[in-house]
Amino acid sequence: MTTPLHTPERQLIIDKMAEIGPMFTKRAEDVDRDAVFPYENWEDLKAAGLLGITVPQSAGGLGGDFIAYALTSEELGRHCASTGLTFNMHVATTLLVGEIADMLNLDSDDRAMLDASRQELWSG
Repeated sequence: MTTPLHTPERQLIIDKMAEIGPMFTKRAEDVDRDAVFPYENWEDLKAAGLLGITVPQSAGGLGGDFIAYALTSEELGRHCASTGLTFNMHVATTLLVGEIADMLNLDSDDRAMLDASRQELWSG
C-alpha cells in the first residue's frame, strides 16, 4: 500500500503556508517589479515555523519530508514565485544535511561531521 501525498502531517504544514500566502500575494507584484528580496515574506515564513519545514521535530522543526516540502512549495508558488525560489535554496540545504544525507553510506568520521553540521544548521 502506498502512502497518499496529502497525509494529515503534511497537510498541517501546507495549511500553514496557505494561511500566510495571501499576504505574499499582496506583496508579489512589488517584489517582482522592484527586483527586491522578499524580506517581509521571510519574516512571515519564520514566524510560521516554515523555515524549519524539513528540520526534525526533535531539533525544533516541523519534521516535514521532501514531499511535504514540495507540496508546501507548490502552495507558496501560488502566492509569490520569487519567495518560492529563495525558500527553495534554504530548504535544499536542510534537505541535503537531513533526509538526503541519511541515504548516504557514510563512515563514522563523515557521519560525525554531518551530525555536527546538522546541529549548527538546525539551531540557527
